This record gives sequence, structure tokens and C-alpha cells, in this order.
Amino acid sequence: MPHGQLDRVPFITIFVSDLEASVSFYESVVGLRRDSYQIGPPSFAVQGTTLVLVQASHRAVPTPEPPPGQASLSLGVANLEEFHKRMVSHGAPVVWEPREEAYGRSAAYRDPDGMRFQVVEKKPDPEVPALVLSGGGALAAFEVGVLSAMAETAAVPAVITGASAGAYNAAFIAAHAGGGFQSAAAQLEQIWTKRIAGPFSDNGVIRIRGDFDWMLDPARFLSDPVTPVATMISDAAFIGIQTVERFSHAFTAKESLFRRAAELINIGDLISAEPMRKLVEETIPADAVLRSQLILKLAATDWETGELRLFVRRPVDSPVRKPGREIPATAENLHHAILASAAIPALFPPVKVGDRVYVDGGVVMNTPLDPAIESGATVIHLVSLNPEVSSIPLDGPENTLQSVERTLTAAVAGNVRSDLKQARLINSLAGVGRRVGSGQLFRPMTIHRYHPGVSNIRGAAGMLMFTPEHIAALIAEGKQKFRDHNCERDKCVLPGDYAFHLEDKTMAAGGPR
Repeated sequence: MPHGQLDRVPFITIFVSDLEASVSFYESVVGLRRDSYQIGPPSFAVQGTTLVLVQASHRAVPTPEPPPGQASLSLGVANLEEFHKRMVSHGAPVVWEPREEAYGRSAAYRDPDGMRFQVVEKKPDPEVPALVLSGGGALAAFEVGVLSAMAETAAVPAVITGASAGAYNAAFIAAHAGGGFQSAAAQLEQIWTKRIAGPFSDNGVIRIRGDFDWMLDPARFLSDPVTPVATMISDAAFIGIQTVERFSHAFTAKESLFRRAAELINIGDLISAEPMRKLVEETIPADAVLRSQLILKLAATDWETGELRLFVRRPVDSPVRKPGREIPATAENLHHAILASAAIPALFPPVKVGDRVYVDGGVVMNTPLDPAIESGATVIHLVSLNPEVSSIPLDGPENTLQSVERTLTAAVAGNVRSDLKQARLINSLAGVGRRVGSGQLFRPMTIHRYHPGVSNIRGAAGMLMFTPEHIAALIAEGKQKFRDHNCERDKCVLPGDYAFHLEDKTMAAGGPR
């Protein structure tokens, strides 16, 4: 079988006469990782293939061993010289020393059972780095800290996805990436600390309507008396119109009295999203995003159907994976798409983009990991603004707020776990399975995970705490979490170390049963 066709074998079963010696050889000498989850014969979880060792006497139908030299196993490694030195130092029988072949440098060895296997120097696939930024209101300042620390050593990612507040951060990086990742991250941190941060009733994202303390602030009133008065009149008119409409509906609707009374309440009437609109329009130049060479995906929810939609900016030569749920980002709809992704239901009004109405992408996908995987990302930095559910203390008497917070965190965590499980499946299929609708093989991926601690989250209320102190604490924690990152502790997804291939089908026996 030609070497170029060796990457589509999901299972290899080798019958050996000395099981213990063979297991020790592949584990200790070759350095493969034993698959502790496999039930039955000893097996090794390697990139793209499961290698199973079976005692020869366990065969259902005795079959003679293939003669030496008629079958061989091929192992891809990144550094043939180092691998060869290790094998020689462990006394592995060498069939031939490293030499040039048509498909690259290779060497060959024998295992304890006399089976020859070939090692080929395989250049690693080019990395496709990606950022996945979840939603969480003010908590997205933690993302800013992670990005600032990451930008000190990394280049601009090729793929960025975001939902809700993460969509704003993602679009900002895409718009300013032309000046370099470090510059874009530094500018984003300045925006959060100098413009977004502010008191609860008046910050760079929201303003509370009818707040007389804001309107009658002497410093503001003396410098510009017209704006506070105009704002007061505008707020009174808005609240008045909304009140009339709601009472009119309550008297004319046919629902139950309880439901009509409940429909009179809308907290969103008291919140103005005008600061957010100005923030997006003044800090994210649409033309800069459209010139960008990276792939940008912003998650939003179709408010009528409840389905996920992705507003996507991609280079011209990048293929569209799922036309049904992807909407091209344009100069006309980009700002509206960002506002739609961040339109938290019941707080911010839905946003119309084209002929459809959208709300917060976090409703159906708060952490858009799947869109990054679809884009072919191989090294993903996933910033989730929800803590591990187990880290949320169950202290004090049961109450509604605590129950809602824990339920929402568990729901988001469940979606993330599902996407991480998909990533692990892709890693197990790397070099074997093919993506639906494309001729490309799955490629192994690494997913680094970062999330803030419970102390800085401050529960559900923390999402709306844009105070300078809270923002500064979240940014500082994000920087520290990136610098102290540990894959084992943070439960990152890592690819297998090696890739096994089969050169001769006489070695295969169908795989584990």
C-alpha cells in the first residue's frame, strides 16, 4: 500500500506471542501512551488509530504469523534523529538506520515478536490558532486580561469567535489587528478601563433612564446644561409611551389577569443601550474588520425561531462551512450584528438585522467553540466567563437567585462540555475520518481553557458591575490566569503524541470486538 494512503486505518490489531514483552516495548521503549479506558486487550490511544495487542493463543481461528518483512507498521514522528537515539539507547533491534526515502527520512526497527515497524519523519501540520470569547457582560473584562497577556508572546489568531460581550471583544481585535496583536489588545484594555468602566447607572455600556442623580450632577449640568435636560425629557417620553402601550395591552388582551399583570413589568424600559451603540460605532471601524485576513464569527440568536446564527467575516478564499446558519458580515450590518449578539433579553431591546430580529447569542451558544472547530482551528484558546459548577459554594438557605445562577452556569457548562467532547472525538479521528462536505481529514487540535474564579464573578449581578474596581480586578485576574496556565489543572484538550498507520492489511484483524 502506498505510504500516502496509510492514514485511514482506525484500528490495528497485532497478534503477539509474548504479550507482556510487547506491551512493555510499546509503552516504555517506543513511548506510546496506554489507553486506560479501553476494555479488553491492552491498547494504545494514538493519533488517529487505536493499536490493540492480542495474545496469539486468543485467536478464534489460528492463523500463521505473517513472515518477517511482509508486513510493517508505520509510525510518524516529528524528529527522527531524537527518536532513533532513544530506540538505540533502549536496545531496540534496528532494521535500518535513518535514510532518505521517496516519502521522507525513515528508519525501521523490530518489536519483541519480530514484527518490523517503520518510523517516518513527519512534519507537523501548520497551526491554525483561534480565540473563542464567551459572553458575560462586565465579566468580559477577564477576556481582556487574557488577551493582553497572550499578546505579549503570540501573533494575531487566524480565527476569532465571540458571543455577547465576547462578540464586542472579538470584533475589536479583528478591527485593530492590522497594527499587531499586542497593539490591539492594549487598545482594548484602554477602552475597558477608560471608557466602559463607570458607575452602575452610567457607564460605557448602559445608562439607567430617569436617574436624577446623573441628570442633576453639578459638574455635568454646569458644563453642558442642555444634554441633561434633553435626556430627562427623552427618558420621560420613552417611559410614558411604554407605560401607555403596556396598560393598553393589559386592558385589551384576552390572557389571564395574572399574565396581563406580569406583562406590565419590563426592566428593559429602565435601561438605555445608547451607550453601547455609541461604543460599537465609535471604536470598531467596519471597514477595518472587512479588510482583515482573519475569520471572525459572531453568534446571535434569531428571536423568532430561537436558532443560532453566525455573522461571519472571512477571507475571500475561505470556504463557507454551513451556509444555512452563517450570514456574511458587511459594512451595513456589522455594527448591528455586534449589538444583536450582545442584546441580553429583558435588559436590551432585540436588534433588527436585515429582515430578521436577533438577541444575545449567549441564549443558544454562550461559548462559540463549535464555530472555531468548523473553521479548521487546531490551537484554540477558549475563554469561558463561567466558573466550574463545582466551585460555586452551596452556602446559606436555598433562594431563587442562587438557584437561577447555578442553573444558568450548569447549562452553559453542559454546552461547553459537549463541544469539548466533540473536540476529543475529532482528535481520535485525526488522520482517519473526513469532514462532511469536504475531502479533508480531521486534524488534531489543542484547546486551552481559561475562566475566572468565583470571587471576581459576583454572581449574576457581576455581569452588570462595570465599576472601575471590578473591571480592573477582572483584567488583572485574566492576565494572571494566562501566565499561570496549566493544562492538567485547567482540563485542556490535547492531541495524541504519535500517529500509527498500517502498511499491509495482513497485520489487521478488524480491530477490537
